Amino acid sequence: AATFYTKERNGFDDPWHGRVWLNPPYGKQEGDSNQQRWTARLIEQYQDGTTTEAVCLVNAVPGNLWFAPLWDFPICFVARRIQFYDPTGALGQPTHSNVLVYLPDPNRRDRQFARFVRIFSQFGPVAARLIEDDDQVLIHGIEINDGDSVPE
Repeated sequence: AATFYTKERNGFDDPWHGRVWLNPPYGKQEGDSNQQRWTARLIEQYQDGTTTEAVCLVNAVPGNLWFAPLWDFPICFVARRIQFYDPTGALGQPTHSNVLVYLPDPNRRDRQFARFVRIFSQFGPVAARLIEDDDQVLIHGIEINDGDSVPE
């Protein structure tokens, strides 16, 4: 990574240019969930074109309101709880399962989606929002044309 943000160098209000890996801080700030704040910021940066591609690691809590916008993107439900090191170097005991959410390059959504499935399905099942259009079931936000092949 060209830029790395820490607790000391909070990058929340800075622009997130290019490709982003986001593992937001846990807990709350001013009563709001940090996962909600940071994922909303990521989606905002992605929608305005500042962030061109991203992977976000957050708790697997699809029943929480802040999680709903993530369904616009492919999601890998990690098959095991990811353990993180605490400041002392000891492994913590996670209280939630995790997901990896992929915000693909808008110019290559279909191919990048297929690549995400191929790579991340080794960590757990990949899910996406399905929609119905003219009696066809499609993946929300992904256009796949007949005859297209998925690159290896």
